[in-house]
Amino acid sequence: MEVDNNKLNFWNALIIVVIVVLAYFGNFFNDPEVSQKASMFGSYLITIVGMSAIIYLISVKKVQIDSIDIFFILGSIFCVGVTQRPNLIVIAILLIFMIYFNNINTRGLLTTYCITVSFFMIVLILDYYLFKDHQSTDIVMWRVDHLITRKTLGFSHPNQFMIAWMGLCIAFLFRIKHHYLINGVIILGLNAVFYSLTASRTEFLLVCVAVVAVILLKKWLDKPLLPVAKFLLAVMPLILLAVSFLIIRLSQNSILDNYLSGRPTLYKQFYDSTGISLFGSAELEDAMLDNSYLQLLLSKGLIISIMYVMIMFRFIKNNYVDLRFAILLMVFYTSGVTETLLFKFEIFLPFILYLYDQKQSMLLLTEESLAMTEQFDINLMPVGSVDEPGGYVGVAQIDLESKPTEQDSLVRSIVSNRKSKKYKFKKVNKKRVKPLILPDKINLSTQDTDRIDAEESLQQEAIVPIKPKRKHEETVLPTAIDLSTKGTKRIDAGESLRKESEITIKPKFHKPLSLPTEINLSVSNELKPVNQVIDLSNKKSEDSLIKALNAKDTDNGQDND
Repeated sequence: MEVDNNKLNFWNALIIVVIVVLAYFGNFFNDPEVSQKASMFGSYLITIVGMSAIIYLISVKKVQIDSIDIFFILGSIFCVGVTQRPNLIVIAILLIFMIYFNNINTRGLLTTYCITVSFFMIVLILDYYLFKDHQSTDIVMWRVDHLITRKTLGFSHPNQFMIAWMGLCIAFLFRIKHHYLINGVIILGLNAVFYSLTASRTEFLLVCVAVVAVILLKKWLDKPLLPVAKFLLAVMPLILLAVSFLIIRLSQNSILDNYLSGRPTLYKQFYDSTGISLFGSAELEDAMLDNSYLQLLLSKGLIISIMYVMIMFRFIKNNYVDLRFAILLMVFYTSGVTETLLFKFEIFLPFILYLYDQKQSMLLLTEESLAMTEQFDINLMPVGSVDEPGGYVGVAQIDLESKPTEQDSLVRSIVSNRKSKKYKFKKVNKKRVKPLILPDKINLSTQDTDRIDAEESLQQEAIVPIKPKRKHEETVLPTAIDLSTKGTKRIDAGESLRKESEITIKPKFHKPLSLPTEINLSVSNELKPVNQVIDLSNKKSEDSLIKALNAKDTDNGQDND
């Protein structure tokens, strides 16, 4: 069944808008209790949107879901059924959104996300200042050695505003391809203003680090990660979980406890009260446990934690990951050490959109490249064997229908440079070969070889022995002949020259064929030599040649007598 692509793009963009609206829905209510219920209601609606999306993929697009993904979804539903806690479905919703955006056209959706989030943040800030809403939720707290006032700017907490701002900055940094310095200065300026209002240190510092890293490493942002770095990024949740437990062990350190606003002490109290269990503790779901990894393990349990680690490991390992993605994902992961945000879909959504948009761009370019290279017998070549300058090859034999596991780095390099380079494709059979070059000259010799048409494409410059197809229709007798033999027979000027010779000519599509003005003719050694050079350019020379030949015939006749 054919579906209008414009309608599909509209519905996909609408899904992005709905997810963002539902995520920030609770912030439009002043009463904290109502705001919390509205946020919970928005989460349920996001779950319904996710379920509808997966049903659409299976029933309309006939997408085959991997068995391991089905296992994770059923496992999450099983945990919900056992514990009667609907919030444990979040792991299935995260996976469903990954599957959905992996099987649709994501082009332009990242822009839709940026516009939608920017609009709602501006509306909430204006509501905060113009109508004095949410100003009652501002916080006055003791930090290190003095009191500070932290504005919520329309959100439930100052940190929640900065988390949303960080997610918007990540989306913008994914989209920026030019003018890094100008865009970076604008982001850093707004970041400083928001920090002065909210005093949220972690997100402020992480946004600064992300912008500076993108500006300094702009030449390498589209380069793929090394396998070791990619593996470390895939297991980073485990590494940061270990760091969180180290913070618990160091909770008695007063300097660390003061700098982290008492978080280490709270971590230890929650850990001692609940411990680790298969399904976690429902009491910690709404507790102020500002650590995503401890909150995941202690509140949602060991089963959900293992599934999350495995899903993120496959998400990174099975897709192309460049340096830009790694920098921004590390910002997201690091923020999770002091904030609870792993299952905030509105924050993680830019990572999904960027990763799958990159993959779809590579497959689209590969499909176009295949159409350009149908005349060649080409095979897929790893990038490691074509690392020489100027080495561009076509890429084929990629199954565009199935979900790839590891995109070839060569395709990625073409995508990153497609606006600045022209590509030529050549024959590749698992090794480098020279391009097809047509020679300017051919060395002709009368060996018994098949005729090669000069217009035929040759794969490399070479001296090719060929034989003329037919004798020349008109043969021009040269004006000077060097007769150095032991005796010659009469030469008919109209007879075609058939003697062995070495002639250098150009292909027939160049200048017309012309014989040299002086030819060395070598005949049998049985004839007597006549050491004389006769010029045929005048009448006297012609008469002298005839007399000499007649005299030679007379001598031969006497010798025979």
